[in-house]
Amino acid sequence: FTYFYKRNKSPAMKRIRLGQDFMVLYWESPYGFTDTVGPDYSMVMHNSSLLEQKHVFTCFENRSGRELEDTNEEEDGTDTYENESSGDGHKWTVGVVIRVFRRPRSPVLGARDRVSHTQRMYDEEPLMIVTGPRQGEMSEMVGLTSSCAAAFSSPLFVICNLILCLFITLASLLCPPKRYASSY
Repeated sequence: FTYFYKRNKSPAMKRIRLGQDFMVLYWESPYGFTDTVGPDYSMVMHNSSLLEQKHVFTCFENRSGRELEDTNEEEDGTDTYENESSGDGHKWTVGVVIRVFRRPRSPVLGARDRVSHTQRMYDEEPLMIVTGPRQGEMSEMVGLTSSCAAAFSSPLFVICNLILCLFITLASLLCPPKRYASSY
């Protein structure tokens, strides 16, 4: 329990709105990079009700070390980059693309939870409690894909498939399919 409690952090976040339905959050993780592809982080806003649980998001990491430039908010709520960086951009190691859900909640968990968690993240300043990283399902898929590719390219797999094709061919020659009289 204390291991996960100590991993609850409230990092400074940078939000970039991508239209009305998507946003990207960036923050600097104190734990550095992971050995996984698409680590999972759980997030909940500071001012959420007690019944609101953390939401799990599959994230990406900034392995190149590039900083974010400053952005300006447009009239339609989206963000645009300034042409020239001031040199003191936002340092980040983790980012997540989030779709904003705008339907009202039913049932309402608390006074602040009339709208979705993601809509509040979009509308308010994203002051979050973040837990993670944990290995996500993307790492398992990459591992599965690479192990399957290795298995499919093995000589034993090729030989077994050739033998199977030979048996299917022989079976179709020795036992031809029955022909039914047509009703035409």
